[in-house]
Amino acid sequence: MQASPISRQCIIRIKQYLFGASRMTPGLATRYSLGLSVCLMLVSPAWGQMISLNSGPDMAIEAEYRPGDSSRPLILFIHGFLQTRDFSTVRRLADALADNGYSTLSPNLSLGISKRKRSVSCESIQLHSLNASAREIGLWVDWARQQGHRKIVVLGHSAGSVMVSAYLALQPNTPVDKTILISLDYFGPGRPAAFESEAHAISAQKMLDKGDDGLATFALSFCRQYVTTASRFLSYFNWNEQKVLSAIKNSSVSNHVIFGGQDKRIGKSWIEDLVSKHALVHIIDGANHFFDETHEFDLLDVVEQILGDDPVSETR
Repeated sequence: MQASPISRQCIIRIKQYLFGASRMTPGLATRYSLGLSVCLMLVSPAWGQMISLNSGPDMAIEAEYRPGDSSRPLILFIHGFLQTRDFSTVRRLADALADNGYSTLSPNLSLGISKRKRSVSCESIQLHSLNASAREIGLWVDWARQQGHRKIVVLGHSAGSVMVSAYLALQPNTPVDKTILISLDYFGPGRPAAFESEAHAISAQKMLDKGDDGLATFALSFCRQYVTTASRFLSYFNWNEQKVLSAIKNSSVSNHVIFGGQDKRIGKSWIEDLVSKHALVHIIDGANHFFDETHEFDLLDVVEQILGDDPVSETR
């Protein structure tokens, strides 16, 4: 599948308008604005086919698949914590890369819910584990290989990148060509905008030591109250910075990590630690954790350069 010429021109027009509108004459700005209106009318999202797999008894997982140019890698998108494939950061990238000719596969991780369609609220009872999500990533990689995709790139955002790291640890001989880990985070105490603590982990471990793996209230990531079992809570909590770094270091694939220069959820030491473990780190100046507003175009540019093995100027 070739990229739509109309869509390519729309992307060019949008970028030119966003970055140059303040310097345009009134007449030129009007013409660009009219051009953008035409783009919005002519270009609609290229929805793909829904693929369903059985991941266990009474459990089906689904992904949106859009086949593209067979000479290019397939991109497997992994969304962030409690989200879906429609979360803005991954949805924008998936749409743009599919439009530019790449095959894309965008699952909703089940989070313990068969054929899950919606994001999961913090207030829900959480019957999922990070290990189960890592195994689901492996199922989608296997499915892509069965469809004939010889090159596979797994792209995760935020906590989705942690799940990709867990997949790498679970499958040391993975057929994946490379990973792209956007806003790579980790679990555990002491992180900005995260509420889990050592006290929660101690409480969970004490429950398990007593043979109690029933429901209890903890905190995790941006959820102040997180009701789950002790073992499921620890499956996330234990993926701290050292465990993520170990997975990166011991991985057999090329791991690219992209951060926004204004991402308040990470510190300089985290970037330095990743570089020391042979991660290829790229910094996009001015971008935040979600690469919204105009930085979505910068993110797309860096991702496409990584996919094409072109030099990336932001590499550290």
